[in-house]
Amino acid sequence: MSGSKRIHYHKIKLSDGTVGWVHDEFVAIHVRPAVATQEEAVYKRPDMAAITEKTFKRGDFVVVRKVEGQFVEVTGKPIGDKWFTSGFIKEDNLSYYNDDVKYAATMRRSSRRDQRKN
Repeated sequence: MSGSKRIHYHKIKLSDGTVGWVHDEFVAIHVRPAVATQEEAVYKRPDMAAITEKTFKRGDFVVVRKVEGQFVEVTGKPIGDKWFTSGFIKEDNLSYYNDDVKYAATMRRSSRRDQRKN
């Protein structure tokens, strides 16, 4: 507990055998990986009137938590942002194809390496 807020952690084991704990905000369980195929606004709820100022850009890697009509609830970290973004986006602006998802993940790693060099 932190004040009145309950904080959840997951025990994890890395491929090198290291064991530790991760805050549940940084773990995606029972989700489907996807990649944004174009710039897409993020909505607070699955409703066109609930638009926010946040967006996912083409190539941003996300995980889909649930589907609600034409919208999906996603979480992802847009390239260049410091924090994860969660909300709803229109499902037709996502690709679930393995090659697209792998490409987005590879580009994400590459951009992080480039940022560390600068």
